[in-house]
Amino acid sequence: MLLEMPPLTYFVAGTMSIPRFFRVVSEQAPCGLVLDVGHLWTVFRYSDAHRTMSLTRFIETFLNEFPMDRVVEIHVAGLAIHESHRALASRLVGDISDDALPAWVDAHAAPIPTVLFEMLDQILCHPQLTSLKGLALEVDTKPIDLIVDEFAEFSRRYRALFRRLSNGEQVVPDCEARALSEGLMSTSSIQNLTEAYDRYARVVAGTMEPAGAEWSQDTANIQELDLYRSVYLPYEILHWGGKVEDMFVESCRRLRERAVSLDGFVAFWFREPRTLVGTYDFFLLKVDRFVEFVHEVVPELHSIAEREAEDLRRAYRFANEPGVPVYES
Repeated sequence: MLLEMPPLTYFVAGTMSIPRFFRVVSEQAPCGLVLDVGHLWTVFRYSDAHRTMSLTRFIETFLNEFPMDRVVEIHVAGLAIHESHRALASRLVGDISDDALPAWVDAHAAPIPTVLFEMLDQILCHPQLTSLKGLALEVDTKPIDLIVDEFAEFSRRYRALFRRLSNGEQVVPDCEARALSEGLMSTSSIQNLTEAYDRYARVVAGTMEPAGAEWSQDTANIQELDLYRSVYLPYEILHWGGKVEDMFVESCRRLRERAVSLDGFVAFWFREPRTLVGTYDFFLLKVDRFVEFVHEVVPELHSIAEREAEDLRRAYRFANEPGVPVYES
């Protein structure tokens, strides 16, 4: 199992530092870690660290607390203004009066800025990086010519490291034995974590005000919370994992004819918490929730939404479950 730190988007919350959190997790679970350089940059950019220390000092401090001996992969993508608020770039920069850091977030289709290579150079020199097995360039929808150029630079710059990795010079610690010997989290700790996450989810969804210790730390930077809630979060619901208008073409057309905005689907999604049992897929969850939304706001369109939903589920099964026929008998 590999665990990766997600990129920050505009604000920080919580009473535990991010590297400390991952150390606690790694002490409880026999897992390796992925360290994403772009994600680390967003921690620097969207916490108050960038106001009080240099990037080099921040990386040194962060890595010294992070469980570097568990890192088995390092990912490098690009950085860019997120497409959900590209038009608001001037506003974001204007909000920062004491520096000129760009409002970048991790972006696989974007070019890799020089700062990420400089960060990676520093990371690779850390003495506790003893389990590394490989470096990965994340490209996704990046133009082919750019992939080729960046891969050539990547290969040239880290040729010596790749040779060492291929010779098996890295030593893997016994993560499983260590985790089991240090014991699992107590029931009370799990309950506290569950309650803290519930409060966080309610604040992010706009149903609770940001109050309490987790929102008053020096690193909180919650002045950007409204931006996250009003711009980035709706984009994730309406676009990420499948654009709703492309998934439910006829349903959305008929909703527009009735002046029903898809912004209502975002509000519907976060209106009340729902307990999920077991694993889930965001795409399928999104399909089910949209059908529920249509049934509530325009009941006469429910059959159309359900028909489109079943087409999406069938295509999903065909793409992800080999041997499943496109059309069921």
